[in-house]
Amino acid sequence: MFKMIIVDDEILVRQGMRNILNWEEYNIEIIGEASDGEEAYKMCLENKIDILFTDIRMPFLDGLELAMKIKQENMNIKIIFFSGIQDFNYAKTALDICAEAYILKPLEIEELKEAIIKVTEKLVLEIDRENKLLKLEQQLHESFGPAREKFLMDLVLGVFKSETEIMGKLNYFNNPFKTEQSFALAILKIDDYCFFVNNKSEFDKQLLSFGVINIGNEVLKQYTTAISFCRDENEFVMIFNVENFTKERYNEIFQEVNYSIKKYLKISTSIGIGNSSDNVLEMNVLYKSAFDALQFKFYTGKDSIINASDIELDSKKDYYKDLYAVEMRLLNSIKLGDIKGEEKILEEIFNDFMNDRSYTINNVQDSCIEIICIALRAISETGEKVEAIVGKRSDIMESISGAESINDLKVIMLAIFGKITGHFCKKYNHKNIKLVSSIKDIINKMYMEDISVNRISEMVFLTPNYTSLIFKHEVGESIIDYLTKIRIEAAKELLKSKDLKILDISAMVGYEDTSYFSKVFKKYTGVYPQKYRNNLD
Repeated sequence: MFKMIIVDDEILVRQGMRNILNWEEYNIEIIGEASDGEEAYKMCLENKIDILFTDIRMPFLDGLELAMKIKQENMNIKIIFFSGIQDFNYAKTALDICAEAYILKPLEIEELKEAIIKVTEKLVLEIDRENKLLKLEQQLHESFGPAREKFLMDLVLGVFKSETEIMGKLNYFNNPFKTEQSFALAILKIDDYCFFVNNKSEFDKQLLSFGVINIGNEVLKQYTTAISFCRDENEFVMIFNVENFTKERYNEIFQEVNYSIKKYLKISTSIGIGNSSDNVLEMNVLYKSAFDALQFKFYTGKDSIINASDIELDSKKDYYKDLYAVEMRLLNSIKLGDIKGEEKILEEIFNDFMNDRSYTINNVQDSCIEIICIALRAISETGEKVEAIVGKRSDIMESISGAESINDLKVIMLAIFGKITGHFCKKYNHKNIKLVSSIKDIINKMYMEDISVNRISEMVFLTPNYTSLIFKHEVGESIIDYLTKIRIEAAKELLKSKDLKILDISAMVGYEDTSYFSKVFKKYTGVYPQKYRNNLD
């Protein structure tokens, strides 16, 4: 209920005012009476008064003076004057001090009711407005944290173009770092985040984020003015004043951050430190430099601290050098089931990546995906089911794109190609032995004819390239070298018979050109055919 006091120097008037209406019907409670302005003023100071019903002419302090003192004290009290004197100056003064009504004695009931209804409705509206404002303030307070993070995220992403606007928001959100000094930005990420939060509840994820931010802030505030916030599920941004810190000092501080997080949360983290600037509008540039520096963790491994000034980030390389040649070598190893050969090629590729760090993580991943796609296409062309050998393509691509370090990616690639090559090794091992035996039989029976790799491949129903590849892998020498060896060994036997001419022997072992035969014989034995025969004596 609204609280009201009645002020008049005549007690009978005051009592009459109490009884003139059923005040409860108007949601009003009369909590007291005063016989003069001073007494009424004291009551207003000591109580929460909503309505002051007062006469004008009273001893010590009249009604108008009382009203002016109340207004000067900014008391939100609605004032209704009643007076037996019809004076224009009184009425004007009442209007000047924003009185709600000026009623003449003797009081008219309807006029009084109208004034009371007007006052109570106004009070209800004000209370409703105050409640709404309080609710808005509460909502604003509750959204302060998210709004602050939204501002900081927009700041590092370069949304703002006005330094004045940024400064205003920095002050509003009580950000502690000093903008008149140079500042820098760092980004922290949890290593193997996806693996760590796998099957974790949302509560656990939020608790983890809170823990990382809290520990980071506790360490940073010991050394410099800084703020930190979570820009993404696994991206924690720290903005701090540079002051007189050297690069080595930065590393010490962030090593302590990494150590503390590992100690209390049992997780490994890596940090990329960007460049510094004294221009708050360059915050997004600093963010990018820190982000690019953190990407270099791909080479340095987990639990790393990488400073942008230490690395060369401008890469013009899109794919691995000689990618086509590497793909062909890998495909040959796969088809041969040559696990050691395949592993050697992958080792060479990743050694090159490590020695030439101008490749970004995306360059390396794209190169690996390209190599795998070629391998999977080759598997499909043989009629084999890719998923039966290496699993789903989507899982393969996800594992490659999710690799956080080059060593992780190397392990993934070795595992994938190990499955592929191992499958073909098992499948073709016995088959290859039979194929080589057939090729040798053909050569042993037909070496004296004009025989070639193309003719042999037709006889075994394979392509010349694949036939040569299998033979060399299994025997250790090419088909031509093996054919030459068989022919020359046969020629050596024939040279023992002195009745046969060199010309005849050449034709008998498959060489129509005697001169060419002599050159091949010398290359194989170290001497020409005639000298070889002479040495037999």
